[in-house]
Amino acid sequence: MLGQSYITAFGFRAGSDYGLTLNQRIFNTKLTVEGILQTSKYKYSGTILLEQHRRLIGKRLNFFYGIGGHTGNDLAFGPFYGVTPIVGMELTVARLNITIDYKPAINLYGREWAYHDSAFSIRYVLIKQPKKHFFRNLFKKKSSTHYLQR
Repeated sequence: MLGQSYITAFGFRAGSDYGLTLNQRIFNTKLTVEGILQTSKYKYSGTILLEQHRRLIGKRLNFFYGIGGHTGNDLAFGPFYGVTPIVGMELTVARLNITIDYKPAINLYGREWAYHDSAFSIRYVLIKQPKKHFFRNLFKKKSSTHYLQR
C-alpha cells in the first residue's frame, strides 16, 4: 500500500527559515522527492531530498524520513553545501497537506559545520492519488476473446 494520499503537493514552509516546498511521489512507491527553496535575512539555500513515507493511521497520516543535499550562500560566510537528513510527520485532509519536520544541515564546505532547521509546511495537493474501488470491478462482466478458426 502506498504511504500517502497524493502524487504532487506544493506550498509554503515556515520555521527557522521561510520558503517554498514541492513534494513529488516517484515510481508509484512510498518514495518522494522533495525540493525546498529557503531564505532568511542573511542566507538563501536549495535542498533536494529523497524521502520514504510510512503510514501511521491510514494513508492520510504518515511519518517520513530521508536524506539529500543542500547548497546556498550566506552573506557572512559565503557559499556552502552539504548533506541533509530529514524526519517528520504529515497529515493530508482533502487537498491540504500539513507537515512538521526536523531537517538539520551538515555542511561539507563553508558556513558552520551544522545548522538545525525545523519547520511547519502547508501544501496544496495538485495531483491526488486515484482511489481504488474494491467493488467497482467485482460484478463487471469479463469480455471474452474470440479466435477465428480456418
